[in-house]
Amino acid sequence: MSDVDRQIAIRVFSTHTEAEFAQSLLESAGIPAWVATDDAGGVYPGLDGARVMIRARDREEAESLLGADETN
Repeated sequence: MSDVDRQIAIRVFSTHTEAEFAQSLLESAGIPAWVATDDAGGVYPGLDGARVMIRARDREEAESLLGADETN
């Protein structure tokens, strides 16, 4: 797999709902995105946040759409 096809987390949200909103925004702009969580199958929601994942090659456009990352 080349670096441009590598999967990266573009943002981490505290709730699955927020992550799904960002995912929808990205997908409406033609950027494939998905939500990844490590919440023990829903038993512990928000345990490690909900990560919005994209392809590395879409990073610049995704960051433009999502705005500044206020967590950094």
